[in-house]
Amino acid sequence: MPPAATALAFVRYALDLPSLEVAHALRERASVLVGAGAHFGVENHLRITHGLAPAYLDQALSEFWKRLVVRRYVLIQYHNELGDDVVAA
Repeated sequence: MPPAATALAFVRYALDLPSLEVAHALRERASVLVGAGAHFGVENHLRITHGLAPAYLDQALSEFWKRLVVRRYVLIQYHNELGDDVVAA
């Protein structure tokens, strides 16, 4: 029987940055681990797991929100710091 649900979400973002860079910056700057959409053939998306303990998930989503949505300039600044370097996943 195939599963009826999953604890994963693909979230689309509206920054002009590759998902590898966004995922890497979130990991380094906010200690939030997400999957880069590029690894799944869906650029400008991040894969987020939400099958976690509620308190842990709330903290992770709060950091995600602060870094990606409220403070998106942090990611743009991070992108500018990288220059032409390729971010390894």
